[in-house]
Amino acid sequence: MPGPNRNSAVGFTFSGKGFFGLGNNNSTNSYTDIYEYNDVLNTWTLLPITFPGLGTSYSVGFSFGARGYITTGRWGGLGQLTNQTYMLIESPSPLFTINNQGCGLNISLTNQTIGATSYLWNFGDGATSTSQNPTHSYASGGTYNVSLIVSNGQCPDTLTQSVTINNTVSSQFTANTLNCSNTISINNQSLNAINYNWNWGNGQSTTGAQTTYTYPSPGNYTITLITSNGICADTSTQTITISNPTVSNFTFTTDCSNSVNLTNQSTNATNYIWNWGNGQTGSGNITSYTYPTPGTYNVSLIASNGSCSDTVTQQVIIPPGIITSTNITPGCNLNLDISNFSTTATSILWDWGNGNQTTGPVSTYTYSAPGNYVVSLILATSTCNDTIVTNVTIDPIVSSSFVATASCNQQISLTNNSINASNYTWNFGNGQQSASNLTSYTYPQPGSYTISLIAQNGGCSDTIQQSITVSPSTVATFTTTSDCNQGITISNQSQNATNYSWTWGDGNISNNNPNYYQYQNTGNFTISMIAFNGLCNDTTTLNIQVDTMPLAQINYTMNTCRDSVQFESLNLSTSVAWNLGNGSTSTNNITSGYYNSSGNYTITLINTNLFCSDTTTTTITLPGDPNASTTYTLACDGELSVNPVQDPSWTYQWNFGDGNSSNLINPMHTYSTSGQYLLTLVVDNGFCKDSITQTLVYSPPNTYSIFSSLDSCDLRAILV
Repeated sequence: MPGPNRNSAVGFTFSGKGFFGLGNNNSTNSYTDIYEYNDVLNTWTLLPITFPGLGTSYSVGFSFGARGYITTGRWGGLGQLTNQTYMLIESPSPLFTINNQGCGLNISLTNQTIGATSYLWNFGDGATSTSQNPTHSYASGGTYNVSLIVSNGQCPDTLTQSVTINNTVSSQFTANTLNCSNTISINNQSLNAINYNWNWGNGQSTTGAQTTYTYPSPGNYTITLITSNGICADTSTQTITISNPTVSNFTFTTDCSNSVNLTNQSTNATNYIWNWGNGQTGSGNITSYTYPTPGTYNVSLIASNGSCSDTVTQQVIIPPGIITSTNITPGCNLNLDISNFSTTATSILWDWGNGNQTTGPVSTYTYSAPGNYVVSLILATSTCNDTIVTNVTIDPIVSSSFVATASCNQQISLTNNSINASNYTWNFGNGQQSASNLTSYTYPQPGSYTISLIAQNGGCSDTIQQSITVSPSTVATFTTTSDCNQGITISNQSQNATNYSWTWGDGNISNNNPNYYQYQNTGNFTISMIAFNGLCNDTTTLNIQVDTMPLAQINYTMNTCRDSVQFESLNLSTSVAWNLGNGSTSTNNITSGYYNSSGNYTITLINTNLFCSDTTTTTITLPGDPNASTTYTLACDGELSVNPVQDPSWTYQWNFGDGNSSNLINPMHTYSTSGQYLLTLVVDNGFCKDSITQTLVYSPPNTYSIFSSLDSCDLRAILV
């Protein structure tokens, strides 16, 4: 081992490496050398660490956990021993790999650094990250320098690597047919590509930036474009249809109703536009069209398929036909009404469906009996003929009749005597109507009214009226109010009544109209009242509760130290409600209140029997509590001083937790040995006590200094 006169040598390990510390204690120079062992070469290397100090020195090496330490010291001129302890720290070395798929703007980084606690990445495009294993996406392709700065809190180190990013290739195009031919136009919209390979879906392929292509025959083809930039590639497809030429053609026939019947014989077309030669048009595969008037018209058909179209025009002649407008309506009294009849026919024949026929225009026809009939109108000219058939129902003659009789409570009874009617409409003369076959009706208000009944059967109806007088209804109603003295006040609110009968629910009956009734007992009673008005009467009942006034009285007892105060309601009642003056309430006959501080408190008691209640209040005065609260100071020499809340009227009892005690207000005490002690204070005001316990930890001062450091980044010594 190199170096003269070394001794105090101690070996130790940390971070998987071996170290050896040497010192000198008999020379005027100070030596404290640290060597690192290489287990491959079996050699020792002196580390570049310099420790301050002059005179006789020594070193002691040791390890604690995963860290290594060196302790040095010397004798000073006054014979005082000084020593310093240094912690050895090894700087981390940055190491990472870059993962790139070759195509695309994204990379991921694998951090292989050992012993670092912080990381700073610079991706070369202005972006940074502090993650251990980050990912990053570049905006565009290129070559970038990626740097990693690592640190363990003491010394940083940097590693830089370059990465090449390739832009992705996007294959995009659109294809469209040109001028209804077999040629298509190509719009190449690809991005970042330099090579183009086209497959036209018919066994042929080309390269380059293609703009047009001509197919030899119609059909459905799938076009494929493969683009690349030498490294990255992309593919897109589009299916296109090459169609045969469009041919427009149609045939037609006409009839005597101004209509033309059409047969569309166009080929290779999907859309059709018709021009009828009279200013009107139509679209789609139309099979017929009716002209407003006869005449000669040039009809055109435009057939198209996408952007291709063809047009054909033919002359259509519409001959004069039969013009008919007829409205046949069943009337009343067995009549059939015919209106709005016009025709160009030279022959008119009516068949009425009952075995009878007539000729020529008619306006009415009368059947001999009701029933269902099939009416036929047969029209003819020299070239055309037409027949109109209508089903008609002839209803019987309707007769409206009823009898209305007034009864009690503004109600009338109705007897409907109408004949041959299936529907009815009542009008009661007060703005109200009904469409039902009623047997009775109640008027909202009394008075004189005119009732009308409309009886209907199909389109026929008959109306009849009758006057009637409606008397007012008798309404029995009343309310009561209890006086909490077994009596009730009565408010009779009945309407249209002259006499009354009362049943009080306690066995008594009255036939007058009283304002007050006195019960002999409390309890629940059902009152029944009948209101009379000549022929009409009405009955109502009411359930009531008869009660007496309760008396609220409070008795209370205060427990020791005001843990609680017990309250009692002296008189029984159905329910009690307490307000204890401290924000709490209770519904118990006997309850307790808890109070956190001294003072005056107002207690409220409400006694309730059914719906009658009585309220009383009382005030209680609660004394103050002693407060066992203190602060303390524990000096480095074990001297304890306390500062409690002070009151000369209180007594104090201290327990210092080491077997000593005191009854002074603020005593002094000194702990002789290190340890953990329980400091307890109990205060007493003669009525209540309070106590507090605190944990004290006394430890004599030590001689160790804080960490400091020397300059070294390969292996660092930090003063402890």
